[in-house]
Amino acid sequence: MAPIGFEMRPGVKILDGRMFTLGTNEALVSKNLASRFAGMKIGDTIKTGSYRWVVVGHFDASGSAYESEVWTDAKDLQGQTQAPDLLLRVRAH
Repeated sequence: MAPIGFEMRPGVKILDGRMFTLGTNEALVSKNLASRFAGMKIGDTIKTGSYRWVVVGHFDASGSAYESEVWTDAKDLQGQTQAPDLLLRVRAH
């Protein structure tokens, strides 16, 4: 997510914790994912391959499709994957 991301999604609110800090490999997790999967509490580290993100907050998206997402700094994700055209939203299934 780019810094303007929350402004573009007025129905989304941070419930617990805080917004991720740019450039720090931090992430926000939807409350839906946090309640369904282990390892997504605030302070936990999400691991996927060699990438790591520390969960710093949970958000509510009022039942929208965003409820299945983990959000992090777009530039961090692009840098870690070395894929500038990467689709920056990865949905959990």
